[in-house]
Amino acid sequence: MKDQGKKQAELLEENSRLRFKIQELAQVIEKSIPREDLEELQQREEHMRLMLRSIGDAVIATDRKGQVIQMNPAAEAMTGWSVDEALGKPLAAVFHIVNATTRTIVENPVDRVIETGHVVDLANHTMLIARDGAEYQIMDSAAPIRNDYGEVRGVILVFSDVTEKYAIQESLRKSEEKYRLVVDNANDVIWTFDLESMSFTYVSPSTTRIFGYTPEQAMQRTLDDACPPETIKQLWDNFGKLRTGRIRGDRLVMEVSHYTVTGDTRLLELSATPIKNKEGVVVGFSGVSRDITDRKRAEREREEALQALRLSEERYRSAFHTSPDALSIVRTADGLYFDVNEGFSTLTGYSREEVLGETTAELKIWHDPADRERLYSILAAEGSVTNMEALFRTKDGSIKTGLLSAGFLEIDGEPHIQVITRDITEEKQLEAQRETERKERLDLERRLLHAQKLESIGTLAGGIAHDFNNLLMGIQGCASLMLLDLDPAHPHYRRLKHIEEQVASGATLTGQLLGFARGGRYEIRPTSINEIVEKTADMFGRAKKEVSIHKKLSLHCRPVEIDRTQMEQVFMNLYVNAWQAMPKGGDLFLETANVVLDARQTAPFQIEPGRYVKISVMDTGIGMDEKTRERIFDPFFSTKAMGRGAGLGLATVYGIVRGHKGMISVYSEPDRGTSFSIYLPALDQVAIEKEARVQQPILLRGVETIMLVDDEDVVLDVSRELLESLGYRVYTAGGGREALELYKEKKDAIDLVILDMIMPCISGSIAFDRLKEMNPGVRVLLSSGYSINSEAKEILDRGCSGFLQKPFHLSLLSRKIREILDAEANVM
Repeated sequence: MKDQGKKQAELLEENSRLRFKIQELAQVIEKSIPREDLEELQQREEHMRLMLRSIGDAVIATDRKGQVIQMNPAAEAMTGWSVDEALGKPLAAVFHIVNATTRTIVENPVDRVIETGHVVDLANHTMLIARDGAEYQIMDSAAPIRNDYGEVRGVILVFSDVTEKYAIQESLRKSEEKYRLVVDNANDVIWTFDLESMSFTYVSPSTTRIFGYTPEQAMQRTLDDACPPETIKQLWDNFGKLRTGRIRGDRLVMEVSHYTVTGDTRLLELSATPIKNKEGVVVGFSGVSRDITDRKRAEREREEALQALRLSEERYRSAFHTSPDALSIVRTADGLYFDVNEGFSTLTGYSREEVLGETTAELKIWHDPADRERLYSILAAEGSVTNMEALFRTKDGSIKTGLLSAGFLEIDGEPHIQVITRDITEEKQLEAQRETERKERLDLERRLLHAQKLESIGTLAGGIAHDFNNLLMGIQGCASLMLLDLDPAHPHYRRLKHIEEQVASGATLTGQLLGFARGGRYEIRPTSINEIVEKTADMFGRAKKEVSIHKKLSLHCRPVEIDRTQMEQVFMNLYVNAWQAMPKGGDLFLETANVVLDARQTAPFQIEPGRYVKISVMDTGIGMDEKTRERIFDPFFSTKAMGRGAGLGLATVYGIVRGHKGMISVYSEPDRGTSFSIYLPALDQVAIEKEARVQQPILLRGVETIMLVDDEDVVLDVSRELLESLGYRVYTAGGGREALELYKEKKDAIDLVILDMIMPCISGSIAFDRLKEMNPGVRVLLSSGYSINSEAKEILDRGCSGFLQKPFHLSLLSRKIREILDAEANVM
């Protein structure tokens, strides 16, 4: 780099000399030099100027006063000064250089070059500080510019950016220093041996501590000087095997004897690996020699002291090192590992060499140091430890469970602790897995039994509600007929109205029973659950201002197919339940979200896995204990005082949710509030109808012919009178068989059939199909003490014109009939 700089400096010196020559002779050139010579001179100057611009290194030229007279583009880029800005300025203003280490300003090279007239190399480790503050590590030199008389007319500087090269050299130097420091301070002797010269090429300083001679002296010694003959033979045999690749793992580990400077013999543990050239030929060896003399001597002394107690040393050693359990011996005084077996290395990941001389605390083997203290405490109190469980950390950081047994062992007169550790990690994991599976199985069985119990109770409740609705139908019908002919001023008019009110209350109660029994849904249609939650929450919030309602409703909630009226009842029941659990007021949190449930989550509730909408209702009330929580969905179960509730609120919630093929779960703890989670099957995005307005109770009359079918005489009689009061001609049938015979005879005269769904022998479903066979266009209004269950929905899907649940008011009956008959008339 410096030679190249000097050549460039010489070229630039010639250029500057010519330039000064031209300036001095500018006045006489035209007179004294022929024109062709002048052109040649100018051409040479142009060539030199182009050469200056193309040079990769930075170049600056100054006059004798040190003022800049020329710069090439490379110098402009590095200094940040353009030629036009730099011309005439002192060199120090443009070429600002400091010592990179001390940051002191370097001597101006112009003065030195002018004074000596020679090329000057600037100080090493020089830093150029550019105009914008950027710093460059540079190599530089300065040379004189002379005229034809040999006079120094200026100075030319050439400098190169060596920042990257210097950074690499500095990094290599620091890395070498770091590793040199590690090697020089190692306790073991680190060495390299060259096969060609048959001598050591490097020996670490620790050789002085162990053998008594310096590394330089060690490198001058031969193997014959350093080792006994039997050791040399053993070394060459093993080096030969290592050289030819007959030693597995390409690493030799052996014990050798080595002479000290005084002629004593030290025992070393030697570890060596081959050094190969580019062609893969072994040209030497590198290795580490650990002085194990004292350790070996201590082992021999221990063996001698314990000879009487250890008559079977080899058998003990074999058992120790081949045991599948982890065996370790630790010195009691300081916790240093005295020995470990292969089982220990397999279990912990630490090799024997890594462990010996270290403590459990240094290796951080105990996951919880308190277990170590517990082990020592039991040993101190009882003298031994049997089957103590503890967690420990392996080399790779994983945690395992060990079953420890330990006892005292005396070695060389010092107390040691021998620990046997059996890895029971997999056993504990299997045990935990079995326990988890057992709990899940018991929970599943409990849920299934609970569901079966509620299913059985629901079946019973549904049957009771159906029969009770038939009774209420008779009462409602008689009251309606009496009110038709009664003046509102009559003293019995108010009492009959009261009877209707009580019938409505009874119908509400049976509706709750049917809800629990999953007796069906009235009108199902795609609905936004957020709309239902918003509506019911606002309605409840206006009535119970002591409860603060917080809503977090998903903006992307999927629609669900529900009976809006029943689902409103679900949420109002939950809100009331929450309000009663917060007698001093509190917070009610409502959330909705889209979720996906797998088979494991849905199996206890006997519903299909898939996409669901989750609605959470959470309160900050008094909560429930486990015993209460297990019974909250049972019908007629209540924690309130006698007469304060029927105990059907949450039972109805459960039945309605299950009737919608969903599931409900509850979590609660005493004084920690209660959280209900409802999951309803989600639909794809479909159009959602707006809720229809409630129609006013008015009587709509007609003159058509209706066939009335019901197996209950009371219902049949009162319904016939109601229809006749509305102007209809009525045929009655007391069962399915009678209805089919009557319709076969009168079908041309019958405009509508009101058909009871639950009948003996021939049910409403079978009767409907037979009627359709006789007349595909038959109009049928289905009637039942149940609400719309799966069977009723199937009949409706097969072409039934409508559904009417008992007990029904006269105005509802009249409206339903007209809806069917008028719709048919409009079609025609």
